[in-house]
Amino acid sequence: MKKITLLIAFITISVYSQTQQLDQIIGQSLDLTDTWVDSFKMDFTYNSNHICTDEIAYEKNESNQWVQIQQIQYTLDANNRVTEILTVETGENPIKELLTYNSNNKIIERLYQNWNSSTNQFEDSYKHVNSYDSNTNLKIETIRFFWDGNLNTWKQELKSEIQYNSNNLIELMTLYEYNDAGNDWFSYGEEKYTFQYNTNNKLTNKTYFENDSGNWIALEIDNYTYDANSNVLEHTYLLWEDSLQNWMEDTKDEFNQYDNSFTLSDLILPYSLTNAPEDEESTLLWFNHKLLHIDSYYDNELVEKDNLIYTDITASTNDFLEEMVSIYPNPFNDYVTFNLKNSKINQIKITDIQGRTVYQNNFLSNEKINLNQLQEGAYFYTINNVLKGKLIKK
Repeated sequence: MKKITLLIAFITISVYSQTQQLDQIIGQSLDLTDTWVDSFKMDFTYNSNHICTDEIAYEKNESNQWVQIQQIQYTLDANNRVTEILTVETGENPIKELLTYNSNNKIIERLYQNWNSSTNQFEDSYKHVNSYDSNTNLKIETIRFFWDGNLNTWKQELKSEIQYNSNNLIELMTLYEYNDAGNDWFSYGEEKYTFQYNTNNKLTNKTYFENDSGNWIALEIDNYTYDANSNVLEHTYLLWEDSLQNWMEDTKDEFNQYDNSFTLSDLILPYSLTNAPEDEESTLLWFNHKLLHIDSYYDNELVEKDNLIYTDITASTNDFLEEMVSIYPNPFNDYVTFNLKNSKINQIKITDIQGRTVYQNNFLSNEKINLNQLQEGAYFYTINNVLKGKLIKK
């Protein structure tokens, strides 16, 4: 029995050591001699818990020197949730985003503030307020407010209503504009998005419509194709050309290099690639496995090549020599048991792939821990601030 326990422990350590952290994206473009050269890069900085706290963008100047053009800083609370995002672009006033969460760690408000150089302080600009279904915990509505400085009050501006299919995937998002004169929302949606998926529940089509006198007119399409490993191969953005009565390709991204030995649960990614605001497409679908390269096209011409650079955040072997742990079952449904070679009260903290603390408590070895409140996916655990590894909720 002791040999089995040790075997499980070493397997856990081996899995954790496979974790890859995205540290940099380097973009290339053609110079005047039609040679591909480095022209843009993003550097990601993480704290000791492997949570991204800083993103800096650079571009090459005429002297072939890297010049900073943007910095995004993230402030975390005690539960490792991002509560403030400060974005500073060169030559522009900074923008601050303040995030508020409910008891289920869902974002219920995003407050955006602009810097006023005359008063030297941030001032409210607009905010998104989210509502969730009490049973499924899925977001069903977002209302955008803008700050009316003259009336010194928040005023409703836009609203999105979200509907889901039987697999809890978004199938319809309808956008409404607030009618200030009538003090109500337009009775029919001004705009809407429809979503389609393949048999693996991967997004294949997102279509944008506008309402023209009660008729829905398709104007934009995002198409996605996948390989046998459910990796995105191509994302094509099409625009309807009314004069030609045809769809025209505007941009295309080709995701043609993956390392399939690493799945999403093996990756540490920056906040900007894992948490899209309400009105943006999440890039998380890029990372079913470890993405290495992207080719970007505009008007059917290759205009940019992006290389993604990772580091192995293998935990030190010494960290695991103090104690050994076996976990079962893993993957788990509702309950999981940690078997440690001690009889003391232990501390455990579980975080999601964004670094947010989703469970924290004390436990005894072989005690069954109820984690049925967690959603399906990958999680990291830390025991006594020493033992570290991964859990999979199925």
